[in-house]
Amino acid sequence: MREGPSLTTLLHRVSECPPIFLDEPRIGYEGRVHVGVIVADLIRLYAGDRGHDVDVTPWLSSDTTQRNRLRLIAVACWLLADDSIHGAVEVPTLLYDLLKDGLDGLAGIVEAGKFVANEERREELVRYCLYRLGLRPAGETDKQAEDRLATLNSVEQRSILRGTDQAQRRAEEIRKALKRKAAQEAAAKVSRE
Repeated sequence: MREGPSLTTLLHRVSECPPIFLDEPRIGYEGRVHVGVIVADLIRLYAGDRGHDVDVTPWLSSDTTQRNRLRLIAVACWLLADDSIHGAVEVPTLLYDLLKDGLDGLAGIVEAGKFVANEERREELVRYCLYRLGLRPAGETDKQAEDRLATLNSVEQRSILRGTDQAQRRAEEIRKALKRKAAQEAAAKVSRE
């Protein structure tokens, strides 16, 4: 990873995200925020003349379950429009891929507004976006950046919790099976005597 912009600068930027970015995204004929237009403008900012014909299809939807995903993409666009990131990203396709489906995991488990309102979620969004763009916060080593992102990673934490829940359910099933087997063996021993 290459050194990117200051974490403090980017955290401050997200905290000042204008409320319109969290307004209702355009889904079908409803909503105010045309997320595809925001994404297209951002990609043009990064790609210059090469970004003229941006396919906005991934950000058009008539599916209301996409509401949080689209809102998070709009917030990410606000973050990624910062000059300090713009100057550090060399490959606009990384940006396109991040906005196309790279935020789906986060959007599936965390409400988009929390990435603005909550300090840890803000940091997670900033670090995650930097990581996906091949950058790390200024002044950090790759290891420090990866460790801190792992600590904040909502998707990974949820996966670990699911694994723990499954292990606990399996342990309970085994305990019950052993108890049944012990009861059956005790009953068989009594009937033999």
